Amino acid sequence: MQFRPDMIDAILAGRKTRTTRPQTRIVIPQPPEYRGTSRDYWDCDCMYKVGHEYAVSPGRGKKAVTRIRVTAVTFYQHGVTQIPEDAREDHARREGFASWLAFRQVWYELYRRDILRQDGPVYVIDFELVKE
Repeated sequence: MQFRPDMIDAILAGRKTRTTRPQTRIVIPQPPEYRGTSRDYWDCDCMYKVGHEYAVSPGRGKKAVTRIRVTAVTFYQHGVTQIPEDAREDHARREGFASWLAFRQVWYELYRRDILRQDGPVYVIDFELVKE
């Protein structure tokens, strides 16, 4: 899993235990009996699986710095704006940021050229550092 160098430092220091990634696969609507619930769509095929370990690197093809284990994956059809207001500051801290505003500024910086990813479907991936 690729992270910016400052975010790798936050992972190694224990300040980052969550990452939010744009959903890039096809979304499958749930059957009618589940529509109107908090999850109108199946949690579809995130490439990162709970219980699996992944190498952490500063870029594609670069040497791994450490490993993490995924502990939870949550799908938000309507992007980061769907994260409940009362959970946003905690979300930002777990992402390694001081505030929700700081997280949102970096989010828009990363995806400013891709409007669909700015507020499109996302996976929120919780993880723990694997002690080697």
